[in-house]
Amino acid sequence: MGTVGQRMKNNDIVPGFDDETDESLQIPLQRVYAAPDCLLRTLTGCIQTPQSGYALLNRIRKVVEAGFIRLIFDVAGTKHANPIGIDCYTGVLKAVLPHGGYLVLIKMSPERYEFYSQVGFSESYAIKDTVEEAISIFRESGKMGNAPFPRTFICPNCNMKQNVIKPGVIHCAGCKTGFKIDPGGNPFYLNRMN
Repeated sequence: MGTVGQRMKNNDIVPGFDDETDESLQIPLQRVYAAPDCLLRTLTGCIQTPQSGYALLNRIRKVVEAGFIRLIFDVAGTKHANPIGIDCYTGVLKAVLPHGGYLVLIKMSPERYEFYSQVGFSESYAIKDTVEEAISIFRESGKMGNAPFPRTFICPNCNMKQNVIKPGVIHCAGCKTGFKIDPGGNPFYLNRMN
């Protein structure tokens, strides 16, 4: 069996997924067999209105209810207004993190990646080029079903080691930079002190 399964009808993978439609955004689903509870979603179209974002998040709730918490979004075919796209991806991440899941974006254009890097998006989310690289994020971060705590990470602001025993908010002992530690053990900036 390959890494990614054959295309099937979305409702066969996630019951009710296509019940709510949005003509501006097509979202075919494929199972990713190399990671448990993982789906590849190829987004084609536009995320330009709050309605588009709302429809996407409603579909994400159905995905999580069906047990898929590790999501890979192929965003090569999307066009979206940047704030709405960021809000959508943030909503997706908030939907899967409490269940031990994660979101990885793949095939992002260099221009969009540059924008997201400037606003700090690339520090909170994994952005990779391929499905295989996305799967490696799940493995490396402990998001393949293994308990990630206790965990040590290096503060990217001052390079001081941080020991973390559970999810929550911590502040670096060296530079006081704030981080939120997700259930998978991954740190996300809350604020930078330098």
